[in-house]
Amino acid sequence: MRRSWSGYATYEGKSDYIHLPAGPSRDESLLVWSKARSDWMLIEMTPWKSIVHGGVRLAYILIAAGLTAIFIASFFTLFLSRQFTKPIRLLLSIMNRLPAKDAVPEMPTDYSNEFGQMFQGYRRQMERIQEAWSPFRPSTSGRRKLKFSRCRR
Repeated sequence: MRRSWSGYATYEGKSDYIHLPAGPSRDESLLVWSKARSDWMLIEMTPWKSIVHGGVRLAYILIAAGLTAIFIASFFTLFLSRQFTKPIRLLLSIMNRLPAKDAVPEMPTDYSNEFGQMFQGYRRQMERIQEAWSPFRPSTSGRRKLKFSRCRR
């Protein structure tokens, strides 16, 4: 292919193409030509917009699919992280309620992993603390006497 004086390619081989820039009276397009076994030449001019339309549409579809995948992955990540931290948050809430109660707090027993071991260890610790403090606590009758003696004063 070589350029002619008009700026367009002249035909030297069996087939070729040229990208025609937009001009004052025409849109940007692609000019393709080929010569068959006869003396006939097939020439096709395709508007550039129709060539890139499919690629632009595919880019939008891929961007939408990517954003959807990111959203779904974020949702599952949030869900799984909540499930992993649920036992820890439960243990912390029980530990924060400790001073308000004298009894050993009710703790879940359905965990058979490390979280279950943490719950069992905390439960045993609370039972030992109660056993250690039991001699220092006044009996029920002693508490009643103490209440009545305070009311009489």
